[in-house]
Amino acid sequence: DYAWELEQWEDLWMDIQALEAEGHHYMGYIVLQKKGEYEFEVIDGQQRLVTFSFVVLAAMRKIQALVDDGMDVDDNKARLRVIKERLIGATNPVTLRVENKLSLNRNNHRYFREICSRMRVLNERGVSKTNTLLDGAFSFFANRIPGTNGAEIAKFIERVASRMVFT
Repeated sequence: DYAWELEQWEDLWMDIQALEAEGHHYMGYIVLQKKGEYEFEVIDGQQRLVTFSFVVLAAMRKIQALVDDGMDVDDNKARLRVIKERLIGATNPVTLRVENKLSLNRNNHRYFREICSRMRVLNERGVSKTNTLLDGAFSFFANRIPGTNGAEIAKFIERVASRMVFT
C-alpha cells in the first residue's frame, strides 16, 4: 500500500529542487522483475515512482487550470496530451479513463487511476488511510509546482524527468 507521508514528500521535493543546482540528482534504487515483454513488477521503488507521478499530475492540473481560464488553450491542451502520454498513460477511447503506465496494488489501484484521470483528489467518504495518503501527496505537490504559464510548467516537468538518475 502507498505509505509515504509529509516527511517523505518534503524529502522528494528537496531532491527535485536539487536537480536545478546539480544538473542531475541520484534518486536511489529501483528493483524490477520482468513479467512480460514490456511489463515489469516494481519490487522496490514503488513509493518514489507513485509520488513522482503526483508531481507530474500536479503540474498537469496546473496546466489544466490555465486551459479552464482560457489561457493559450490549444497549446496547453497539446502539452497535457504529450505529458500524459509520455509519463502517465494513455486514455482509453471507450471509458475515457487513463490506463496508467504504473499500476498499484488492489488497495490503491482504482483510487490512483481516478486521480490520474481527473487530476484532482476525489473527496470520497470512508477513504482508507492509504488512499488518504494518495490524496495528500497530490495536494502537497499541487501547491508547489512552479511556473505561471504552460510552457514554464512543461519545462519544469521535462527538466525534472530528464535529470533524475535511478539505479
